[in-house]
Amino acid sequence: MRCALIFLLILLAFPALAQQPSCAPLDQAEAYKVAYDDLYNCLVFDDAEGDRMAGVPGPEACVLFLAHHGVIVIGRTVGECFHRFYFLERACMVQFIAMSSGRPLRLVSDKDAEKAVREFDRRDAHAAESHFAALRGSPPQ
Repeated sequence: MRCALIFLLILLAFPALAQQPSCAPLDQAEAYKVAYDDLYNCLVFDDAEGDRMAGVPGPEACVLFLAHHGVIVIGRTVGECFHRFYFLERACMVQFIAMSSGRPLRLVSDKDAEKAVREFDRRDAHAAESHFAALRGSPPQ
């Protein structure tokens, strides 16, 4: 089963609001494959626009930044989506603070970013469900 949650938080929208949208690889919290939908068609009230948006991330991405809007996080479960959202929000916060310093940023190399993505993919499912269960106050299953 797949799940998609949309989040409309200020710091999560930040990368999609930039002229050249990017969630910069500054630390391991950005270890998710992301996609960007640069087309803003206002509110989505028809299947055609929903279908168009659903096709943007492709099979690999689990995060879709929406131009002028927010972010959609995709996962196998609600717990996995929330877990990804939690770390993505932190990544956006780190990026916003780092960029506001005006100093040059030290980015994670493409090679190391890919390795981090593979590590998260391999371990994320169990960690996600444990994290979500802890937030709900119930033991993981």
